[in-house]
Amino acid sequence: MRGAEANIYSALATLQNGQIQSNWSRGNLHFIFHTIALPLVIGSTLDNKSKFGISVVGIALAVIIPFFILRGRQRMRYYYSKLAELERLDLGTDNDPRVSVFSDRNFEEQRSFLFSTKKLWFAIWAISLVFWTATTIWYGIHIF
Repeated sequence: MRGAEANIYSALATLQNGQIQSNWSRGNLHFIFHTIALPLVIGSTLDNKSKFGISVVGIALAVIIPFFILRGRQRMRYYYSKLAELERLDLGTDNDPRVSVFSDRNFEEQRSFLFSTKKLWFAIWAISLVFWTATTIWYGIHIF
């Protein structure tokens, strides 16, 4: 890499790492809400109005938090592509980067593994959205 390219690479890697950490925090927020709210809706002695309110909040969070996570994933893909471009500028003897991480052919394959976090998280998200929609309808019928 020439001139400021190493600094740009370092800055992009730092931004990308921060985005990963933010997405993990958002995912944890999603799981924490479900961990607290599910027992309140399923096994508590709260009245139906309270359970309906928790279910409505559950739907809102099941839609809003994944939206922010998906936006974060778009930013990460952008950072990955720019990091790969910078790696390709650092050519070795065989017109390949001397060190390839983001420009490596196996990088995307490893990210899209069958049991990758994003696929498991998507399944949990879909189940939670269906659950909160069903409980909202159930308790909404019993209130109105």
